[in-house]
Amino acid sequence: MSCTRLGDAPSQAPALHRLLCRECRHGNRADRMIGLAMDCLNAEPVPPDGPARVMRALSLPCASLAMQQVLRRRSADRLWRRALAVVMTLIVVSYTWLWWIDRDPGVRVPEPPMPLTNAFDDFEAAGLAVTMDDRIGEALSELPRDRKASATSLADLEKIIRQNDEALRLVRAGFQHEYREPPIRSFSQTLPHYARDRGLARLLALEALVHERRGRMARANACDLDAIELGMRIRNGGTVIGALVGYACAAIGRAGLWDRLDRMSAQDARAALERLDRLERLRVPVADNLIEEKWCGVASLLEIMSDPRWRWHLGDLGSTGVDGGATKLQNLAAYLAMLPFSKRAILDRYMYWLDRQVAYARAYPLMPEPKPEGSLDRINEVLLPVFSSLVHKDASERSMHSLLRASLALRAYRLERGGLPRSLDDLVRTGYIDAVPEDPFVADGSTLRYRLSPGGPVVYSVGPDHVDNGGAPIGQETTFRRELSRTVQADSIGDVVAGINKP
Repeated sequence: MSCTRLGDAPSQAPALHRLLCRECRHGNRADRMIGLAMDCLNAEPVPPDGPARVMRALSLPCASLAMQQVLRRRSADRLWRRALAVVMTLIVVSYTWLWWIDRDPGVRVPEPPMPLTNAFDDFEAAGLAVTMDDRIGEALSELPRDRKASATSLADLEKIIRQNDEALRLVRAGFQHEYREPPIRSFSQTLPHYARDRGLARLLALEALVHERRGRMARANACDLDAIELGMRIRNGGTVIGALVGYACAAIGRAGLWDRLDRMSAQDARAALERLDRLERLRVPVADNLIEEKWCGVASLLEIMSDPRWRWHLGDLGSTGVDGGATKLQNLAAYLAMLPFSKRAILDRYMYWLDRQVAYARAYPLMPEPKPEGSLDRINEVLLPVFSSLVHKDASERSMHSLLRASLALRAYRLERGGLPRSLDDLVRTGYIDAVPEDPFVADGSTLRYRLSPGGPVVYSVGPDHVDNGGAPIGQETTFRRELSRTVQADSIGDVVAGINKP
């Protein structure tokens, strides 16, 4: 058949024209009918010149050429229709999948209520009021093990303290109010106040040293206990970094108490023990810090995912180009690698992992440490391993606190009764402590171990290996220096012994 739009030329019309032209589409149906008729004629015993007469009547040059054109046209039309169907299907599936993986994940981040008068503001003002921070650090770093001499004179130390009277007043004013860390809702949010909190703990430790040099033991203990209280309070509402900074501040305060323990009077030891017991009630479970870390991570991921090109920009995680950013090839690889994962799947994996960490923190040491399972997306590959040792760090900090409490009670008992108890239960029976301090490295509410040795009493926790080594302290010989490292790590072998593994 011929198309009026193309003229009477017998040449075949373009394929796109045949698909779009209504007249050609009708002609295609007529061609198929003619082809069927020709097949029928060939199958019937008709005169051999019958098909030729029909083709001549239709103004076609010859039967064989016409049939070939019809067959080619029919095959091309089928091929084009199938290709168009495949392309349209791919487009629809692609757009549907992209919509599905980038739809709103439907996760809502809670906002905790803040106290009306927040000690955070007092600590923030105190940290900003600190002066001569570098001299504070130098004075403490120059302090020898016996704390009896220092390169910095007592007069210079007192001058530093006088210049920081306002900072000391503000931090102690904060102890009168409830502390709640403002929620962190972005990975890009800076936290300079944590560095200032550590500076405040060092300032309190330096003030304790001045009182100690002046022979004011009770006031020295009070200053170190203030540093411990600061470390306890700043964990409330904080994330993992808040917990770690809190451990560091408390360790600064415990160091001074350990060093002057053997010089305390019974009254000083009792007073320090009484306040330590009160401070224990301020302790924030590490599981709460992990819960806050979860919501911080979820809010931060939602912020990242609000950028329509967020998958493309993930190439910047760990891969850099010449200009400090990811190359186009790295960005493309990151984009393709993230296509199988929807926003909701990424957030669900992150929240599931943090929930397991929370359960592990609450059940420690009954529950084995969780490990990431299955294939992880690029984001969770970076984020998930961060929390592996936090629970061990918390248990180590709690064991140090328990050992210090037991040691203070033993000091008061020994000075007042002229001897040592046969067991830690004697301290409870005589009213020095309400209960034997717990050993966080042992399940089922087990308590610290105690034994008498020729060198004196040995109070210890079984440590992170969960094995009672009879009071053999953790100690690892370093590679370059012939001395023992008493730091308690997650893989340390031995017991955590009072007065040896500190602070």
